[in-house]
Amino acid sequence: LAKAERVHIFGFRYVAGLAMYFAYALGKIKPNVLAFTQADSSLYDRIRLMDRGDVVVVLAFPRYPADLVALVRYAHGFGIRILAITDSPLSPILPMSEVALFAKSDLLDFVGSMAAPAALINCVVSELSQRLGGRALERLRTLEDAASSAGIYVRSGSPFKAQLAGGENGRVHTVKGVRGQG
Repeated sequence: LAKAERVHIFGFRYVAGLAMYFAYALGKIKPNVLAFTQADSSLYDRIRLMDRGDVVVVLAFPRYPADLVALVRYAHGFGIRILAITDSPLSPILPMSEVALFAKSDLLDFVGSMAAPAALINCVVSELSQRLGGRALERLRTLEDAASSAGIYVRSGSPFKAQLAGGENGRVHTVKGVRGQG
């Protein structure tokens, strides 16, 4: 991952949120990170245009989506490097993966628990940030400066003036104990 020019994270159905989180976290320390959370024909086009600088990270947990397995098989056929984050050596993604990391995923009900895969993703991002060193730190500083200058975050306990839809100009609204001006 450290040497990849582009990282494409595939996670479909109930792991889509995890794929988005992974792309967000990894994108903080590394450029050119994209998440794909559903398959359509254009994803086959994207795969076909990948080259040696691309790595596909696949998040695959039971019940393994057939479209995800098909896309990984397609990418593997073109020699694209594949890293799997999956639950078991029996995962259908494993034979096509260059590297695999395992995290237990419990199917407690109709959706699975993603606590272990999320923890593993945090470890991967932390380890990669250490390996990237100054490059990751500089990127983090740049993104923090952008967030600060844009006023993206609000500190807890500080007053926050919210713009509420439908409010009259100048009228103060209270929402859940927060005073906002609409």
